[in-house]
Amino acid sequence: MMNKIVNYIRQGKGQGLIFLLAAAVLVTIFAVTFVKYQYNDFRPQLISAMDEMLPFTVQNGQIVEPKDSYKKIDLKLSGEDTSNVSIALVLDTRDDASNVAPDAYGLYFMKDKFYIVSPNKVERRALSDGIWDKQKAEELLDYFVGVLWLTISVVMLAVLFLLFLIKTLIVVLFGKIAFKIFQKKGPLEFSSFMRLGAIIVAVIETISLMFGMIVPINGLQRLLVEIVVAVVFVNKGKIFE
Repeated sequence: MMNKIVNYIRQGKGQGLIFLLAAAVLVTIFAVTFVKYQYNDFRPQLISAMDEMLPFTVQNGQIVEPKDSYKKIDLKLSGEDTSNVSIALVLDTRDDASNVAPDAYGLYFMKDKFYIVSPNKVERRALSDGIWDKQKAEELLDYFVGVLWLTISVVMLAVLFLLFLIKTLIVVLFGKIAFKIFQKKGPLEFSSFMRLGAIIVAVIETISLMFGMIVPINGLQRLLVEIVVAVVFVNKGKIFE
């Protein structure tokens, strides 16, 4: 196995970005799964809060009952949550209703529209006529959660891949410095260093995900470990000889 890795780093094609993408996908899946688990515990509280605003009646695309009403409930994911992040549930049928804040995540039922506010996205939809009861509200909630999961997954995947790429470039920089300090005689090819750095970053980030609950390691500590491994590999390995 080690010989195959060495041969790939030496003579392989590409920059090893597929390893970074795979690591980003694994971390994203783990994080989203963990958040979904929290949401399943939080959902009954959310449904109970929505019951306080229901039912309301829509005619010709506007809420006609209740009139001139304003209700707002801010919900935390858990009672122990000390962050400033919350999900807002708002019913506002006043004529002078204010605009929806794009950073206030939640569901907003205005007089003639409802808004779904998720990270980096505000979705505006028309109100369908009829009586909005608990069943209809739950259907809307499921849609909102689906949009939220998709948005979180895409944003997190992109951010993690970029972060892992930056870490790889830092590892490559220190690898090249080690190459010169240890006076290695092999070819100083950027692509080889990239493949080495990508494998190291992907493996360590994935391992830290698996054992992070037991031994938490922050991002800077992981980067230092990745740099040390790269330096040792350059010095002791036979890749650059």
